[in-house]
Amino acid sequence: MDQFPAEQGRDIRALERRIEALEALVREVKGVPVRRASGPFFLPNASSPTTPSGGVVFYSSGGSARWIDSFGMDRSLIPPPFPKGSSVSDPPPMTAFSAPASYNPIHSQSLRDDIAAVRAKLIELITSLEDGGLIFTA
Repeated sequence: MDQFPAEQGRDIRALERRIEALEALVREVKGVPVRRASGPFFLPNASSPTTPSGGVVFYSSGGSARWIDSFGMDRSLIPPPFPKGSSVSDPPPMTAFSAPASYNPIHSQSLRDDIAAVRAKLIELITSLEDGGLIFTA
């Protein structure tokens, strides 16, 4: 630029040419896909972006990494805590082991008791999983 602005029009035209050249250069430069990084990425906090026409947009809101997809679903990159059911104790040991050579009412009752104990533990386990939101039964 001239030290003495006698011809300001010439300076303005020179600046306009530089801006046009930079704009043309920006239109020619393609984005580079990121496949790995040599250091951490910094995402400054931003308001929720508009829904992209395709793909996803990653952003940060309140220090939490988020993404929004082309359907407008806004999600956190940090998964919610995994739900847990209440503790279920081990079933009692089985009492009926090997079958007798002939019918034995005591053995039959042991089998019935074992089946009832396994059924009770199954019901307790299903209830625990339902209460924890891990399964839904009809």
